[in-house]
Amino acid sequence: MYLKVSDIAKILNVCNATIRSLIKNGDIRAIKTSYNKQSEWRIHRAEMEIFLEKKFKESESLLQKTDKEIKEDVQEILKPFSETKG
Repeated sequence: MYLKVSDIAKILNVCNATIRSLIKNGDIRAIKTSYNKQSEWRIHRAEMEIFLEKKFKESESLLQKTDKEIKEDVQEILKPFSETKG
């Protein structure tokens, strides 16, 4: 079953522009259809489920980080700000 951008946006509770951006970036695969000189993106429901599964896995991996790993990540991010210029 193919869904419109607006259908996916409603399901995910985001705006249409967010879904179009995900399509443009290649995060969600879609096809472009044309009808009466108007084109529209269509997303297969399975593609939406693949996208969501990938995001869930990314979230799970973040949640499994230890406090030490998180602290190291934060230190790495802040490193440029803590270095003195001179």
